[in-house]
Amino acid sequence: MTVKLLSAFLQCFDDEFASVRAEACIASGRLRIHDNQVINRLSNLIRDDDIHRVKALAIQGLSDVVVIIIIIIINVNLYSALSIKEPLMR
Repeated sequence: MTVKLLSAFLQCFDDEFASVRAEACIASGRLRIHDNQVINRLSNLIRDDDIHRVKALAIQGLSDVVVIIIIIIINVNLYSALSIKEPLMR
């Protein structure tokens, strides 16, 4: 995602319409955007939004993003365990 597109996308999390905020949550989960700003916006919606549907979609979007982060961490750890021979580097 480009910087210009990301800034426009981040504005959707603060939109006055709940449907726009809900769609931003759905899109972040489906696109698996693991940017720190997106994660923070999802967390803010979980904590602060008044609409329960938006909160639920933010939880779902965040869980989809976190799964990708966990997979990346597992892959990095597996790579280091299998390829690095020095114990201090593992």
